[in-house]
Amino acid sequence: MTRVAVVGNGGSGKTWLALRLAAALCVPVIHLDLYRYDSYGTIRPQAAFRDEVHSRLIDSPDWVADGNYLGTMDERLALADVVVLLDLPVVVCLAGVLGRQVRHRGRRVEDASHADRFNGGFAYYVLTFRR
Repeated sequence: MTRVAVVGNGGSGKTWLALRLAAALCVPVIHLDLYRYDSYGTIRPQAAFRDEVHSRLIDSPDWVADGNYLGTMDERLALADVVVLLDLPVVVCLAGVLGRQVRHRGRRVEDASHADRFNGGFAYYVLTFRR
């Protein structure tokens, strides 16, 4: 059984690392953003999100999960064999977010049918992540 939780600030490289770890370990990736937001970037109901993540974590003996979301953090950390915390400087994370927007034209790296949200609220989240 191989279960890896990748957490860290927005723009820190969670998805990039999760994709590479999953490929190296030959396990599926669980991108939490794809379950938290619909394809338009609208937040899904908390209960539906939590149920979807729970079923994916429990039903699969092997995974790499990327994302923070405190509502599912306890369960992910309890099930994970390894937790990777990406703790980069805020300026690097902001550059990562902005670079991702330019490179992928506002679409998600892991699924281009989903919008990659970037607004003042998300910038504030990145700036205050360590608090």
